[in-house]
Amino acid sequence: MSRLDATLAAALKNEWFKSSTSKKQLLQDVKPVEAYYSLAEQYGFESILEPYLKWLLSRFQTFGLNSGHLEAFLWSTIGNYDISHLEPDAPPSTHSAYETSIHAYIKALSKHRAKDASHIIDQLKHAISLQELYQEFFQPMLYEVGYLWEKGRLSVALEHYITAFTQYEMSKFYKEIFATENTKGNILTAAIGDEAHEIGIRMIADMFESTGYDTVFLGSDLPVEEIISHAENDPPDLFAFSITMTPHLTSLTRLISNIKTKDTLKDIPVLVGGRPFNHDPALYEKIGAAASANTLDEAVEKGGELIGQ
Repeated sequence: MSRLDATLAAALKNEWFKSSTSKKQLLQDVKPVEAYYSLAEQYGFESILEPYLKWLLSRFQTFGLNSGHLEAFLWSTIGNYDISHLEPDAPPSTHSAYETSIHAYIKALSKHRAKDASHIIDQLKHAISLQELYQEFFQPMLYEVGYLWEKGRLSVALEHYITAFTQYEMSKFYKEIFATENTKGNILTAAIGDEAHEIGIRMIADMFESTGYDTVFLGSDLPVEEIISHAENDPPDLFAFSITMTPHLTSLTRLISNIKTKDTLKDIPVLVGGRPFNHDPALYEKIGAAASANTLDEAVEKGGELIGQ
């Protein structure tokens, strides 16, 4: 166990937990606390640290703990920090016309009824456009899955299973997506840092592709140098990058800084997205990006504006 892990483990008192397994699970959630604090000093506590602490409070409550336990933990790690004004994360507000289908899909996969879940997608695809399916079903459904995991109502394994199955369902539409005539410009997309999930940026790439753009999807966990090298060989009209975890801001900032040092790339706009940018609409400016987007349709709209479409 590293010194940091030992410090965090000591700050989570054994007597708080009914089992060592519960403590190990929460230990994974608190590991980035110092990284969040460091980034908050640079980019702002309200936009960086406090959203993480709200999420962490929800996780503490999942294990039968409360804000007092979180305050005690913070005192032992980053020092005294007032969290009396913080409330746990609220359920995601989907405002989706397909909320019933979303719940049925999650319920089916939670019981490993893959055929039932696939049938729901098939029915929707025959009733609505591909863009609407992505925007009004897939995106809010994944937000709901994340929230259910956060509250301990879905295991990590089920959360990964639902995400993986959804990626499989999306792959069925690729023949249709890539049949679209691409005349609007070239876009290079990637998830930055050692992201466990790349589905968000994959969906953005699909939406760009289906609306007339030619996209290159590099996936996730690719070194900054490899992204730069690929882009220099075939410069795009737009970069679109996403991060899920706020600590990956460091890698994203370094990537954008490196892009701006390359003569062939420095004038290419960068569009960014992901949870940190949802909390702070001005964050993209602080890291040198041209714009940020919170939703799939907003990404396509802003991407078009940046390219000049």
